[in-house]
Amino acid sequence: MNEKSNFWQGVVRWLPAVLYAVVIFYLSSLSKPPAVEELIGLKFSSLIKHYIEYLIFGFLLFYAVWKYDRRVLLVILIGAVYAASDEIHQFFVPGRIMDFMDFLLDFFGILTSVIVTNLKIIKPGMKKIRG
Repeated sequence: MNEKSNFWQGVVRWLPAVLYAVVIFYLSSLSKPPAVEELIGLKFSSLIKHYIEYLIFGFLLFYAVWKYDRRVLLVILIGAVYAASDEIHQFFVPGRIMDFMDFLLDFFGILTSVIVTNLKIIKPGMKKIRG
């Protein structure tokens, strides 16, 4: 494959995670973000929302770093740093607070995505993923 093709493959792989991160940043910048209930009609606790939000983000990050050798480590590091920066960002938003419990739930969402992804792709006879 040529460099141009590799570039566009990288863009396609990273774009969903980057766009999702932008949505997270935007919603975190709102003093009163829209409730999920209003968007999809289901009621979730704040704790579940954080967990699911970063579970999805973890899957998107895994898709983005699929070709890297240390993909598990990359997903965990990128996800944890982004979750921490999201909580720090909320500290500066009027009406929002920085909450360590939210960070932990975000982090557990990322970890769950890594575990589920690895369970899904490791089959008998396959080479174990390093990372």
